[in-house]
Amino acid sequence: MAETGYHDNLTEGQKTALESFCTAVAEEVGKLGFEEQDLKLWGVPVYGLTTADKLDLAQSRILLKFLRAREFKVVEATDMLVKTLKWRKEFNMSSLLTEEFPQALADLGTIHGRDKKGAPVTYNFYGTISQDDVANHPEHFLRWRIQLHERAIALLDFSSPTSAETVTQIHDYSGVGMSIDKRLKATSKQIINIFQEHYPEFLEKKFFLGVPLVMEFMFNVFGGLVSKRTRSKFVMVGKTKSRAALLECIDVDEVLEQYGGFIPVQDTLEVTPITTVTIPARKSETVRISVTPSATLQYEFTTYAQDIGFSYGFENPGEEKEAVGPEERLETGKGTVEAAGEVLVLKFNNEYSYVTGKQVVYRVRAQKI
Repeated sequence: MAETGYHDNLTEGQKTALESFCTAVAEEVGKLGFEEQDLKLWGVPVYGLTTADKLDLAQSRILLKFLRAREFKVVEATDMLVKTLKWRKEFNMSSLLTEEFPQALADLGTIHGRDKKGAPVTYNFYGTISQDDVANHPEHFLRWRIQLHERAIALLDFSSPTSAETVTQIHDYSGVGMSIDKRLKATSKQIINIFQEHYPEFLEKKFFLGVPLVMEFMFNVFGGLVSKRTRSKFVMVGKTKSRAALLECIDVDEVLEQYGGFIPVQDTLEVTPITTVTIPARKSETVRISVTPSATLQYEFTTYAQDIGFSYGFENPGEEKEAVGPEERLETGKGTVEAAGEVLVLKFNNEYSYVTGKQVVYRVRAQKI
């Protein structure tokens, strides 16, 4: 059964709360005396509201975010929305998207692809962070981190009934040391509080990758700053399970390449679609794909976890010998080769694994002539 509290699935009580919320927001927003540009949330106007049936889809979706975040308690939701408008004005949000930051900050994160629900995905690479640079200029780090989130939200279309309205976050702590500067801790706590108080219901899922013990402690401490509903969207992932966790949520061609994702498609034609095979322990899988001789082919594969024996080669119909080259044990692999036959042979060997089956995702494309 679909969760209630959304535009297309409201209970009678929630409809009543939305009606009251429209009235309360109209009254409180009118008292602010802000210019109209400061009375928009993520491009959606929240001024001049009358009744719920007069809301457009984007307005309805934004208002319901605040109501869900406050369990449809109108007074609390109104207070949250008004405080968010005030904070955005004080934070000078209107100029944030065009603000430029030092490369050291820009390298700490990116936006890449969407998850299986259509939510944009942001990546944060905390293992490369310079604690001194961030701790000495916490205001820059704060504004950069909020900008990254705002850029992801800008990819959402609240006016489309089929568009996602959330963002998936991936935080990679691989390489983070055991000690963390207290100023960085304070800034991180401030960011968590801002997300909790001023970005209601924007989180689809949040992955914590490569988390060291000290960060598990911080997770437990900072976890108390967020609601139970938000915390339920947190996923702690060990180093050996990162790809599997991401691939459950994000298609392989939408995952960032360094996490086992496939490279963006450019000037190539599909030879075989993205395909997943499961290879039991002590077994191997040989894939044969018809190709055009002399064509330039690009193959890619990634395992969900651990490595697999991989080899490839070419053969022609009627040949009895399996034409594969030397085998390598890899977790991910890709290559560009010229077709030396009519059939491309890919072999995935899991015979050395006595217990663990492996899932492998692969595809083959050909360069355009």
